[in-house]
Amino acid sequence: MTWYLYAFISALGVSATTLLEKKDLKRLHSFEYVVVLSALNLLLACFLLPWVNFHAAPLVLLAIYLASLLGTFGLWLSAKALRHLEVSQVAPLSSLQVLFTLLFAVLLLGERISVPQALGIFIFLYGLWFLNQADYVEDVISHPLRALGQKSLTKVGFYRLLTVLAIALLGLSAILDKWALGRVDILSFIFLVHLGLFFNHFLIYFSLYRRLDYLKETISGINFNIFFVSVFTLVARLAYAQALTLAPVSLVAPIKRLSALFSTFFGGIFFKEEGLALRVMVSVLMFLGVYLIVK
Repeated sequence: MTWYLYAFISALGVSATTLLEKKDLKRLHSFEYVVVLSALNLLLACFLLPWVNFHAAPLVLLAIYLASLLGTFGLWLSAKALRHLEVSQVAPLSSLQVLFTLLFAVLLLGERISVPQALGIFIFLYGLWFLNQADYVEDVISHPLRALGQKSLTKVGFYRLLTVLAIALLGLSAILDKWALGRVDILSFIFLVHLGLFFNHFLIYFSLYRRLDYLKETISGINFNIFFVSVFTLVARLAYAQALTLAPVSLVAPIKRLSALFSTFFGGIFFKEEGLALRVMVSVLMFLGVYLIVK
């Protein structure tokens, strides 16, 4: 199977988890939910134990842990934003990971940006601005005038900012993933990442709250839906890791972020969100930019 098929499978898995998580996060607190989900993810990853190599080089183990730490904060911020925003507002913003991945690839791996890539970045950023400024077509004209008199960051703007920060962390994590996967097998990598994510989530949560009562309440409020979230998460990460072993991260990341288009479209339908047509058009525009970036 070629690398882009693995990346496409990963995109479908990410989209499925986004929609299922949104359903749960309508009634559960985001932080407790992420901690419980990370525990279930680790439990499923334990089926990989017979093939896990715990004797990787210390530098590789450190890179995997740092990737999991960045992923911890990225996933927590993403879940918090998803709880307060519509799926079709969050999903297109997740495409920003392509830009951060490209930026970190230039800074850390010495890659260069061509003229078509620069044009793609411009189109992508314009689509991102368009998405953040308007919920309806008529707002494209009126919003800049209203924004001039706006003194503070709105609630929606704040959670969109959290989403961008989360994606930046995940973009840097992708660079570490690519480096580590060149030095350790996929199954070991996936298990160690899940182990690191659970450890980080639980440690941060316990450090903040010093109690587990809220976790018990969250566990009592979850249903079988979270099991599907965990399964799709594991499948998406396995497919993504396989794609990274076959192709550069700058090519894999944009295909994986097709999940934004799937989540925007199906999320708008399932949750009956407003402004769906405009956001889908903007998502397509953003992916035109992505195409130019990786062409």
